[in-house]
Amino acid sequence: MAVDIAPPIIDDQQRLGQLGYRQELSRVLSLFDNFSVAFSYLSPVVGIYSLFVLGAGMGGPAYIWTIPVVVFFMLFVAMVFGELGSHYPVSGALYQYGKFSVGPSYGWWIGWVYGFALLATVASVDTGVISYVTTLTHNWFGWNLNPASHSVILWITVIFIVLQFALNAAGAKVLSHVARAGVYVETIGTFGVALALGVHGFNHGFGFLFQTEGAQRVATNQLGANFNGNWITGAALIAVLASVYIFYGFESAGDIAEETRSASRQIPRAMRLALIYGGIASFVLVMALLLAIPAGPGGWAAAIAGGPSAILSVLPSWLQDVFLLLVCIAFFSCGTAVQAAASRVTYSYGRDGAIPGGGVMSRISARFKTRSTRCCSRPSSQSSLPFSSM
Repeated sequence: MAVDIAPPIIDDQQRLGQLGYRQELSRVLSLFDNFSVAFSYLSPVVGIYSLFVLGAGMGGPAYIWTIPVVVFFMLFVAMVFGELGSHYPVSGALYQYGKFSVGPSYGWWIGWVYGFALLATVASVDTGVISYVTTLTHNWFGWNLNPASHSVILWITVIFIVLQFALNAAGAKVLSHVARAGVYVETIGTFGVALALGVHGFNHGFGFLFQTEGAQRVATNQLGANFNGNWITGAALIAVLASVYIFYGFESAGDIAEETRSASRQIPRAMRLALIYGGIASFVLVMALLLAIPAGPGGWAAAIAGGPSAILSVLPSWLQDVFLLLVCIAFFSCGTAVQAAASRVTYSYGRDGAIPGGGVMSRISARFKTRSTRCCSRPSSQSSLPFSSM
């Protein structure tokens, strides 16, 4: 009688060895830490406060239904990435997935595309916070910083980037604290805002979420777009971009694989959890903002012109400041998570010798991370990876 024998469980270090690497980074992150980094990168608060005007202005209140549609299809992507992450739990995520599943040349190019996307995301996140920072500093200190000034944009962005870099340089444990704070802030900034607006009193019923407010016609589209009367095949196809902007970044759970305990099991779970919880939080926040828009003539136009800040203006000033602070923290946490992903991709390239100066890029801090006998590592069993053939 044949007996099925389950394959032996391979621990994190053994799996790294099979893939040609040694454990050098501190494996200190739990499932919740991994989820927190992925969720902070995804960041419903950042996405909604950045592009609510685009979504609502282009598609009307009904644009909210693009959220579950995007989440549904992105779950398929998350399952693919989760499967790859479980097989290849190595820093660098997409670069490593492409390298091991297709080939080194393919992985090299995929990693570069991903790297440039990370750079663009850091820029968009850290510049997107400007108007909220200037509003908050005006309310607290009476400063009259112009959010459209190039110098103001530059200095606030530089300050954010430098602080995020410093926290990332302090190690994975510090990153986990920042990411956890981001989850708590995002939770308060979504469900808390919804609760506060609901207590104050919504100005519309649930049926308002199915209306378009004439978004499909140029005469009544608040942003002047002309979709020739088509909503599903016109306005919705542009408004959905506001939702698409939110629901990526969950793949960053794989970027920190070598610092996560039981990575092969936890990474797929963290990706799915980040996407599902992000979808719920996003839907709740957008619903609350839409239902709180003033009723009557001019209410919709004023809300689109002023964005979320104008909608929140009905709340007490001190509570507005609290929510503005939470928004700023959410932007900061998101930028920190994006930088974390970028640094792991760089480390992964450097360790493989796939970029000039790889030894410097793959150096491990003796103070903040686990250090091997050498400061820089190369793949032990894959040192002959044919990068030179590209």
